[in-house]
Amino acid sequence: MADDPDQTSGDSPTTSLESYRRQRRRLLSTAHSSPHPSCSTHTIPSVHVTIADRSAPGRAPHTTGSSNSTLSSRCPSIIQIQPADRRGRAQPPITTGRQDAAIASSSRSAGAGSAAAASIPVKPPTLSQALRPGIRLGIETEFLLSARQRSHQAVSLSRFVQILADNHNKEVWSQYPQMHHSLCQPEDPIDYKEWSMVYESSNATGREPWGLEMRTPITEVQPGWRDSILATWRYLLRNYEVRSNHECATHIHISLVPVYTLGQVKKIASAVIYFEAVFEALVPEERRGNEWVQSNWLESPELAQKDKSRSDSIIEIERACDIDAVLNLMQRCGDPKFAWNFVPLTSNKQTIEFRKPPGSETADEALCWAELALNFIQASLRYGSFTDLKKFPQNIKGLRSFLENGQDPKISDPDRLQMLWANQPPNAAIAPTDSGSQMIKTKEELHIIAAADMRHSRRHPIFK
Repeated sequence: MADDPDQTSGDSPTTSLESYRRQRRRLLSTAHSSPHPSCSTHTIPSVHVTIADRSAPGRAPHTTGSSNSTLSSRCPSIIQIQPADRRGRAQPPITTGRQDAAIASSSRSAGAGSAAAASIPVKPPTLSQALRPGIRLGIETEFLLSARQRSHQAVSLSRFVQILADNHNKEVWSQYPQMHHSLCQPEDPIDYKEWSMVYESSNATGREPWGLEMRTPITEVQPGWRDSILATWRYLLRNYEVRSNHECATHIHISLVPVYTLGQVKKIASAVIYFEAVFEALVPEERRGNEWVQSNWLESPELAQKDKSRSDSIIEIERACDIDAVLNLMQRCGDPKFAWNFVPLTSNKQTIEFRKPPGSETADEALCWAELALNFIQASLRYGSFTDLKKFPQNIKGLRSFLENGQDPKISDPDRLQMLWANQPPNAAIAPTDSGSQMIKTKEELHIIAAADMRHSRRHPIFK
């Protein structure tokens, strides 16, 4: 670990996502300039040519390997052909391969970030696992869209969205949720049974490329839950160029059925505080010290601002007598702009929102962050007590072990996290920085607190 408490050793933490995007764009550029001769839409009737985010029918399934395995040899062609149904819509493919995971993994140098998750003693599976609560999930993705074809262009954002939605509902297989036919405003009541395109002021452009936020329907997390998300993204990438910038973000909402209990909320909040520095290492630099995703520990007026260490903060959370008390510890008086937003628990949404991720340009990026949030919530429900948390070091290695021991194999797909782990040193962690938003303490005081916290975490007996 580097001596500077705010930095990590090894490759830059942003290397994985940036390398993935560079290679993906290079492959897309090659595909558009030199299409496979068998993929011509002029010679094959009643088919849809699709830029593949995942596998096409007939591709060999990806097998899980160690974190230093190279998947480039299994990276399939970027072009796949989708047969059409009787109404001309692209049928969903068999999603067995891991094309984007292969791109992410192939960006790694041999041995970089190669340590597997820590071998840490944890509780064996119990019968209570069969009684885990149901989980629902929603993804909000902010991006910039440019139409690939003139027929999809428009002079106004509202007309642009209407064309996008109409064509989506014609092309995407009818078994999947439809898209709302018009542009939604943030204050509009949203029908979460369908996809929505929402005006987003933070990345508004006034012209193409248009800044938008795409919201998924509320999704029941069960086997096959990703299929409808992949289908909509396939339509999007086939017809539009998707880009993100530093103003864009991806937000993941997760709810439990029927609702979160106080004990569950306390476990999740404790795990958020415990692993916060690891999440800092997983996101690009622009998502650190950002006023829209403030630190739940460093910038909480009741925790670090009152000289509470992480350990003291978790003890305080475990003492909370109700959910409102946990909320007041985790963020400032109803302010949703924190990395983990617990405010929706006080509304009819009843969700916890993970706001830290950057904007997503592909289905795999969006689903990667969704997988991280989903697995983290699952693991927290099982290992979120302070007694259990202390078994895991506060670094990449510890977080990976935490997630792997707590996930439900029936609904989790840990391969989707490969683009996060690639090139990450196993001991990576970065101290959070303040955003300067309504601080009680000065920046210098907060830097001293964060530095002391990092020194303390590195003394963990299994940190290395």
